[in-house]
Amino acid sequence: MAREGDSVDRPSRRCPDARRAAQAWARLSADRAVLKLSTELNEERDAHKQLRSAVAVMLGSPELADRLLAVVPHLQALLGGVLPSASDTRRRGVALHADARRTSIATATDFEVKRLQKGPRIERRRLGREAFDPEALVYSSGGLRLGIGSVVFQQLTS
Repeated sequence: MAREGDSVDRPSRRCPDARRAAQAWARLSADRAVLKLSTELNEERDAHKQLRSAVAVMLGSPELADRLLAVVPHLQALLGGVLPSASDTRRRGVALHADARRTSIATATDFEVKRLQKGPRIERRRLGREAFDPEALVYSSGGLRLGIGSVVFQQLTS
């Protein structure tokens, strides 16, 4: 029976025992959701490790496998007709250009990817290793050119 002046639509107040029971149920539900999501996350991590291992064996290089897997989300977005996220674009750029030998680019956090983006480049690593190869030097009217594969570095003479 409603009190005088109360609207019929308003739910009645819960007693303290009912509130505690509802809070306990909510905590239990949240704990179950966290457990379910953490299990799914671990399964995804295991699947990613297996994929990375298989690609590394196929390509013969764990670093190359990691870099290719880092490019996949960006390429998926482009092929799906969707604009890739800034994070995927940054990760692709780091995978293709950054000298990140001891870091897994595919699983690095956005903060780590930003830090790697501002670091040394693969081109510099390769240039430093092959810079003294006299057959790689090409002299032209524009200056000294160093050809490495399909990448050409040019240093203008002063």
